[in-house]
Amino acid sequence: MQGVDKYIKLIYATAILFLTIHICRMFTETGLIGWYEFSYKPAMTPVNEVFPIVWTIMYILIGASFFIAIKNLPLEEVHKYNNEFLLQMVLQCLWCYTFFAKGQLLWGLIVVIALVLTAFRMIRVYNEAGRWSGNLLYPYLFWLLYATILNLNFVIELGSSVAIQ
Repeated sequence: MQGVDKYIKLIYATAILFLTIHICRMFTETGLIGWYEFSYKPAMTPVNEVFPIVWTIMYILIGASFFIAIKNLPLEEVHKYNNEFLLQMVLQCLWCYTFFAKGQLLWGLIVVIALVLTAFRMIRVYNEAGRWSGNLLYPYLFWLLYATILNLNFVIELGSSVAIQ
């Protein structure tokens, strides 16, 4: 029966990741074809084609970290890791919504800072499940720190928000 639990956990983690990816892509595309395409971008901004590749890698690492943390736990003990995982996914969607879909750059900065802080906490919590589980999240944390710098540059150059057509 424990083998079945592992498959259920893997399917659950994958479903949450795919849902998050879909929602984030929808919000991001709104901004990419709107305000973002023609606005100022910091010199350190990668070309648009880099983002889906990097985010795919980040989501795989987050999902693997979550699955490693919970795979051998009884279902009733999964909640601590699940809460951290879900919080990251909700904040990811919220950042894409505020920054890209709504052009609210200052709110986007606030959300990405929240993502960084909760990623630090997530690493600490996931390290309790094992070093691999926590260590897989470091690239995600570094990417979030980079995103924070980019977001801050947008705020400095464009102000707290951009006009959405």
